[in-house]
Amino acid sequence: MIAHVVAGCLPHCHAMSHWTLSGTYEELGVLDYLLKEGSIGYGTLIQGIALPSFNTYKLLHALGTERLAAQGPVLASRRDGKSVAALLWNLADVPQAAGIPGASATRVVNGETKRFQVQFAGARPRQSVRVRFVDQERGSPLPAWRDLGSPQYIKPDQLKLLRQRAEILPAQQLHLDAARQLTVELPPEGVALIELT
Repeated sequence: MIAHVVAGCLPHCHAMSHWTLSGTYEELGVLDYLLKEGSIGYGTLIQGIALPSFNTYKLLHALGTERLAAQGPVLASRRDGKSVAALLWNLADVPQAAGIPGASATRVVNGETKRFQVQFAGARPRQSVRVRFVDQERGSPLPAWRDLGSPQYIKPDQLKLLRQRAEILPAQQLHLDAARQLTVELPPEGVALIELT
């Protein structure tokens, strides 16, 4: 959703931010948890654990300043007048329960994994590309937190592990095919940054 909203606002805004930059909402008082199923906190949580939403902004920040023409759920750009980078996303519907944000312990994502065929006009056939992913599994602390038993309170060694697991994984080195295309598979809410090298 973040990439979709940013792409729609680009012609009209110079800067934007979510309404809260952490998982803590003043109107709810002091929270008794660090991570929670169903939480809609954005950005980073207490203790600097990055969420997929924060990591999506990191990938958006890696785009260039010159927007290039693109069709579909993608933002394409040129960086420093040379390299090209494109952010691709799989928009999903995530209904929010009525009432206080994050009050529900369940989060339902209505969407399916999609396969995108991305073509780069002007690229060389079989050109090398770097691809970084962020979704609910990659660039997310939640799988590791669940593996720890979903603790309400985080111990120092667990905190270190969650910070590490929340980082964006190193880029995969791939190649365009002979038609200058790349197939990318994204789960619902997933994003991929594709950088031509």
